[in-house]
Amino acid sequence: MRTELAYLAGFFDGEGCISIACSKSQNGHRHELVIHIVSTDWSACEAFRKALGGAIYETKPRAAKRRTQWRWCLQGSSVPDALQRLYPFLRLERKRQAAKIAMEFSKHVTARRNGRWSIDRERNVPEIEIEHSFHARIKEATQGRSAGDPVFR
Repeated sequence: MRTELAYLAGFFDGEGCISIACSKSQNGHRHELVIHIVSTDWSACEAFRKALGGAIYETKPRAAKRRTQWRWCLQGSSVPDALQRLYPFLRLERKRQAAKIAMEFSKHVTARRNGRWSIDRERNVPEIEIEHSFHARIKEATQGRSAGDPVFR
């Protein structure tokens, strides 16, 4: 399983995405951790699903010459555990930083029964601003190339 996780982490380094989805609801703001990969190879997505859980979604091509894309997605309270399992094998600094932020985020929010996180309306404004800052931090960490990332020429 260790070899499998190392392979998946390498694939995730190149093709994976870590994000915090933020949406407004009747009860205030809702934040949810999401990780996913997109591939034209269904078996790559299936390897992630078998090892880490989640679901696979199909996206039909808009143009006739394009191939079907498959999207493996894991969201909610299962994400921190999956990231913790992948983390030792991640090599890109921006991906490692985003994983750290996501795992830190999961400790600062209230887990609900359905696996999503929420910020309670009763919480004061500075706490809410801290929660929103995670969204900005993870977005910044995943943009472009980081100083610690390897350069291949």
